[in-house]
Amino acid sequence: GTHLEYLVDTNGKLGLAEVMARPDQAFQPVRTYQPAFGYTSAAYWFRFSIDNQAPDTNWILEIDLPTLDSIALYSPDAKAPGGYRRDLTGDQLPFSQRPFPIRDFAFPLRPEPSGTTTYYLRVQTTSSMTLPITVQSDRYFATASQEKQTIHGFYFGFVLALAAYNLMLFLLRIHVSYLFYVMSVVCTGLWQATHSGLSYQYLWPGSVYLENAGVNLFGALAMLGIALFTLRFLEPKRLAPRMATVLRVLAAVEAVVAAMALTQYSTQTLSYINSILAIVVSLCSITTGILCWYRG
Repeated sequence: GTHLEYLVDTNGKLGLAEVMARPDQAFQPVRTYQPAFGYTSAAYWFRFSIDNQAPDTNWILEIDLPTLDSIALYSPDAKAPGGYRRDLTGDQLPFSQRPFPIRDFAFPLRPEPSGTTTYYLRVQTTSSMTLPITVQSDRYFATASQEKQTIHGFYFGFVLALAAYNLMLFLLRIHVSYLFYVMSVVCTGLWQATHSGLSYQYLWPGSVYLENAGVNLFGALAMLGIALFTLRFLEPKRLAPRMATVLRVLAAVEAVVAAMALTQYSTQTLSYINSILAIVVSLCSITTGILCWYRG
């Protein structure tokens, strides 16, 4: 990240030729390993150069944030119009159009065998403008990708096992509240899978709609499940009536947020709301548990 320079395109209308025509002073250096600019409607142009000291190595540019909407890499190509070839990806495009069929974004780089090659990267998104970007050899890229997939496999295996166990408890009629717990666990897993790009890779690679609605939808449903589980399992109406009322209100709000996510209402707004509600629901559920234990 510290080898990047960036230019802010406030209106998102600049083309590559206009960006290249800007003086060097228009570009600002990125001073952190992972540049982050928060929520913004602006497009960001990044510029970086590769001094190829290993001409026999194939290089891969990876951006490990699958929720970015639009990413365009401009690579030098004498045969392309303007001398640069554009490779376009992002979660607003079908999964099949990605240069590599993986959960995040990656591009092959073909720098000149000797000398310095300059690339341009345009990013625009309704999610947080964060760019965890690395350039690595194809061999390291393959190894690191396999390790990440293994970690994800262990995690989601645990999530499925937890959901299956609690579903079994519900089916054995131990308590109906376990159904809401299963709902929370499954939706948390789907939220994680969507945020990490695995759902787009394995569950719905042809659905741009689900990929973009999924993060806020499953986040809201997971918190709704926690609120309902707390209400049914602890039954706080007698021991903590005020908290019971608060949890019912929060459950209703989460249901509304989930419905709004289906309509793809402002992603930024719903992300803010979901983040706040996740904290509030968690704190209220813990507080309710403590009050019921103390008073009961």
